[in-house]
Amino acid sequence: MFCDQCGCGIPDMALFCKNCGSTTKFKLINLAPDQLQSLPKINFQNAVLLGFQKYFQVRGRSRRAEFWWFILFQQVCALAGIILLAGPFTVPFITPIGCLILSIPSITITTRRLHDIGLSGWWQLPFFLASFFSFVGTLILLFIGLFIFNNEKSGINSAFFIASGLLFLLLIVLISIWVKLLSKDGQQGQNKFGQDPKSTQNLISQPDF
Repeated sequence: MFCDQCGCGIPDMALFCKNCGSTTKFKLINLAPDQLQSLPKINFQNAVLLGFQKYFQVRGRSRRAEFWWFILFQQVCALAGIILLAGPFTVPFITPIGCLILSIPSITITTRRLHDIGLSGWWQLPFFLASFFSFVGTLILLFIGLFIFNNEKSGINSAFFIASGLLFLLLIVLISIWVKLLSKDGQQGQNKFGQDPKSTQNLISQPDF
C-alpha cells in the first residue's frame, strides 16, 4: 500500500503516512468488527511526529489525543528548559530557541483542535491576550502592594492584594474554560473545516493510484 499524497510505502493498517503525515485510505469492507476495534490509536510518539510533520498546517482538524499528547511533549520540553536554565552548565540561548521552535506547532495544532469542535483558530487570540494581561496584572498589583504601599496604614496595600487575587482568580477561570473547551469531543462527520479525523468514512475508499 502506498500513500496517495507522497507515494511512500506504508503498512496496510496504518492510519497516517510516516513520511508526510497525511491520513491514509485503505479498504475496510472485508474487516471484521473485532478487527475494526483493533485499529491503531494515536499515541505519544505518533502525536509528536504529526505535530512536527504538520508544523505550519492550520487547515484541517486534530483530535483530542493528537492535541493533548503534543501539549504534554511541549510541557516536558518547557520543564527541561527550566532545569537547564537553573543548572550549572547553562547555555542561555537554548531555552529561547526551544520555545520559539515549539510555539509554531503549538499554535497550529491548537488551531486544528479548535476546528475539530467547530470553532475558528482565531479564538486563541482573545484567550491568550486575556490570560497574558491577567497574569501580568496580577504580578504588577502584587508588586505594588508589597514594595510601594507596604508601609501605608490606610489599607491601600490591601486593596492591591485583593485586586491581584481577583485577577489571579480570573486567570484560573480562563485556563479552566480553555482546557474544558479543548477537551470537548470533535464534531461528528465533516464540518466547514474538514473531514472528521476519527471517522472511518475517510478510510473506506480504495487509494488512488
